[in-house]
Amino acid sequence: MRRVASWSVTARLLLSLAGGFLAILIGAGLFLYLVLERYLYRDEAETLTDVIEAVRAVLPSDPNLSGPASESIRSLSAMTSQSHYGLRVTDELGRVVFETPGLSDRVPSEILRPSHSTPESGISVERERRDGNTYLIATSHFDLDENGNARRVAYVAYDGWGDEEALLRQYGWSLLAVVLFGSVLSVLMGAWVARRGLRPLQEIAEVTRRITAERLDQRIGERPWPTELAALAIAFDDMLSRLADSVSQLSQFSADLAHELRTPLNNLIGETEVTLSRPRTENEYRETLESSLEEYRRLARLTEELLFIARLEREPIAAEFQSIEARDIAEGVSAILESVAEEQGTTIGCSGSARLVASPSLVRRALINLVSNAIAHASAKHISIEMERTSEAAEIRVRDDGCGIAKEHAARIFDRFYRVDSSRAREQGGAGLGLAIVKSIVDVHRGRTVVDSTVGEGTCIVLTFPDQSADSSELPN
Repeated sequence: MRRVASWSVTARLLLSLAGGFLAILIGAGLFLYLVLERYLYRDEAETLTDVIEAVRAVLPSDPNLSGPASESIRSLSAMTSQSHYGLRVTDELGRVVFETPGLSDRVPSEILRPSHSTPESGISVERERRDGNTYLIATSHFDLDENGNARRVAYVAYDGWGDEEALLRQYGWSLLAVVLFGSVLSVLMGAWVARRGLRPLQEIAEVTRRITAERLDQRIGERPWPTELAALAIAFDDMLSRLADSVSQLSQFSADLAHELRTPLNNLIGETEVTLSRPRTENEYRETLESSLEEYRRLARLTEELLFIARLEREPIAAEFQSIEARDIAEGVSAILESVAEEQGTTIGCSGSARLVASPSLVRRALINLVSNAIAHASAKHISIEMERTSEAAEIRVRDDGCGIAKEHAARIFDRFYRVDSSRAREQGGAGLGLAIVKSIVDVHRGRTVVDSTVGEGTCIVLTFPDQSADSSELPN
């Protein structure tokens, strides 16, 4: 069942951009609101403190603020009465000794009380709320003599804080309007950015829709993509190249397999039809069956080799890897093929040594295929199996002094069903899978095969087996 995502990438980017922009706007607006409120409060508090300081300077010489020294305070009090400020001074018994005219009408008396906590400056500024109005009250205590027998308490009240609150409310509504407008703008900008940013993905999707099994030549990396998508485009093109190669090899393999099966089947059908065209003697029937048996055996070998290659590619981890000495495997192969080599006038020699982690049976089969191929096709007088250990790998070289392989053939000798001389190979019963099996075995060991051949001088095939742990968890898969 195909699973459909609940949110598209465009929607997620849009929500992320809009949400981030909205959070910035709200945070900035709240910060500015608090800064403005703090600034207004501090400004009014400084004004109240200045009045208290002026009163403090006069009270020691004029405790009741009635003399000439208090003229400036009385003038200030009269002037501030018209601008939401008011002053009250009481004695130690709470009796009012001075008060701005009309202060009791504008400010509730119960909020003009001594402060419970007095800061080091001796002046406390508090915010009081009564009947829907907000007041700022500055309070300070003064001792008129050293013994503290005469005390004055000064109160400076400000009842115009409602204007600041109205200003703050208006500012808050303005910020809200900015936030709402910014939210709409962020959604529009986010949609534009998301669509523009995801346009390359849509173009890549359009290219991929045109890719079919018959059109694997399509590529998406033909134009400069954004940095974030360049790696994806390169990886996708590499995958398409591998798929194209695999499909091409599969098509070629199918054609080669059909060709390999057609020849023995046609031989069997033709020979059987000829035999059945008229009555035959017992010896003639026997000859026909013996000839058919050869074709059956060729088909059986072909099937066995194909199944072996398929098993290696499908289940390479089933191979039993262990630490082995390549020289022991090479000498065993030399002993097996010694009689066959002598019939062809060829000698086999081994030199060097190398320890590697591999499957003994697979390495033995690879060497048997290589040496057998050299005996059958190279017309060599001498075949040597050389082993060498490097710092990172073990190398096994099968070298002959035969006829060599032309350059155009050397690159393809490990392909399935490929024959340098197809007619000669078919006469000798080969299906062109021996060297393909060798390459599959080396691939199982994560190694590589290299061919170095010169026509008329000989061929050297190098099998490289890199170091790897013999633990099954680290085997090729």
